[in-house]
Amino acid sequence: MIGVVALSGCNQGEQQVHQLGEKYAITMATEEATEVEPEELLELDVEQVEHMLMYIRESLDEEKAESVSLSNPPHRLRAGGTTSVELETQYDPDENDHPFHITRHFSFAYELEESNVDLALAEDEEFSSFAGIDQEASFITGMVPGLEWHELTAQVSPVGHEDSQELSFSTIGEWRGEFIYEDQKVVFSAEDEWAGVMSVEEWTQD
Repeated sequence: MIGVVALSGCNQGEQQVHQLGEKYAITMATEEATEVEPEELLELDVEQVEHMLMYIRESLDEEKAESVSLSNPPHRLRAGGTTSVELETQYDPDENDHPFHITRHFSFAYELEESNVDLALAEDEEFSSFAGIDQEASFITGMVPGLEWHELTAQVSPVGHEDSQELSFSTIGEWRGEFIYEDQKVVFSAEDEWAGVMSVEEWTQD
């Protein structure tokens, strides 16, 4: 009943926005759009708004620990450099109703213990442990109209023993949406956490 009362004083656009927010448990603020704002912000229809919220809800509801794979596997792993990995989703976008194919990534710089050695990727070669990791960042590729990812913290850390080493990835950030729906300016943010683990053995596979 509280939701019905809150919507009673709203116009149709506000009602639809708040109803969608309740459906996906994402709070959205609305205010009447000015004449200049539609030129600066994307104007979305109800289907686009629902697809956006559906995508965010799926991301929020995923298991916290996910698998990670190299975005661009190198032929040779050098003693130091930068690379990026892709966080694999637990759901298949092709099986869902929304058309978005957002890919989430971590990037980082690394240095190996044997910093002066160019290590070949051979199955029988012992992998050198990490001496340092920095410049961690999380980002997305692809696009959801009216939606952006804003990283708050990101961390990439080696864990385990040298003979079974893993890299642990974690980030906290916000999905931030800002768009025009009918005559309303809609703004929201939803905090999300991504996490994953990758075995360094993947770095030694062709």
